[in-house]
Amino acid sequence: MGQEHQWPGVVGSGTTYGGYFAASGTGLYASGIPAIQTSGSVGINASPLASLYVQGTTATTTDNTADFYNPSLGPNRSHIHYGTSGHWYIRSAASAGCVIMQDQDPLGWVGIGGTPTTKLTVIGNICASGTIGACSDARFKEHVQTLSGALETVLKLRGVQFNWKTREFPDHHFTEQPQLGFIAQEVNQVLPEVVAQGKDGFYSVDYGRLTPVLVEAVKEQQEQLCAKDAKLAALEKANSEIQKELAAQKELTSRMETRFVRLERVVASLVEKSASAFTLNHER
Repeated sequence: MGQEHQWPGVVGSGTTYGGYFAASGTGLYASGIPAIQTSGSVGINASPLASLYVQGTTATTTDNTADFYNPSLGPNRSHIHYGTSGHWYIRSAASAGCVIMQDQDPLGWVGIGGTPTTKLTVIGNICASGTIGACSDARFKEHVQTLSGALETVLKLRGVQFNWKTREFPDHHFTEQPQLGFIAQEVNQVLPEVVAQGKDGFYSVDYGRLTPVLVEAVKEQQEQLCAKDAKLAALEKANSEIQKELAAQKELTSRMETRFVRLERVVASLVEKSASAFTLNHER
C-alpha cells in the first residue's frame, strides 16, 4: 500500500479513492480492529460514488446487497437488499429474527418520507394487513377508573371537513382530497390526553384514543334513553289507567243519561195525565 500500517487490517488514505481495491474471485478479506479504515470512499464491485458504494452480489450484478453474517445463527445471512424493481429490503437471518431501528440516543426518532417530529413520522399513507395495537394489558396499568361525563365531553367536540394547505407545506405531501377530522387545538381544550405536540411545534391528534370516550358516551346516552323509556312506559301505564277510568265514567254517564231520559218521559206522562184530569173535573 506504500503506507505504514498503524492498525491490523487495511488502511487507505488516498486523495481520490483512498485505499481502492479492484478484486475478483475471493475479493478482499481483512480482519482486525479496525479491519478496514479509510479517510476516503470504499467501492465494492465498482468505483465508489459515496462513502460506501456497493454494486451487485455474488449471485447477480443487477441487484445490490450487503450481507451480514453471524456464525452462531447458522448459515443464513442478514442483508440489506436493493432489488431491480427499485425496492429496499432489510431481512434478518434468523427465522424469527427482528429488524430493529435504534439510535444511541433514546430520543432518536425515525422519519419515513421526511424529517421526524415524533418517534416515528410517516409522510404519506400507511396500509397494514395486520393489527396496529397500543399497549393495553391490565398488568401495565394502575389507578384505573371508568370515564365519567363522556357524553358531555363528546358534545364539546367539533367534527370538521377540511382541505390540507398543500402549497404552504409541500414537504408533508398532503393530499388534495377533502378530509374529515378535528382541529387539534380545539380538541386540546377538551381532551388534552389525546393531543401531542411535535418538536416542530405542530399538534397531532391520536384518533384511536378517542375510542374509549366515544364508548362511554354511547353507554351514557343509552342509560339516558333507557331511563326515558322507563319513564315513558310509566306514563303510558298511568295513561292507560286513566283511560280505563274515563271509559268507566263514560259508561256510567251514559247509563245516567238513559235513566234521566226515561225519568223525563215518566214525568211528562204524569204531567199530561194530571192536566187531563184537571180539565175533566173543571168541565163538570
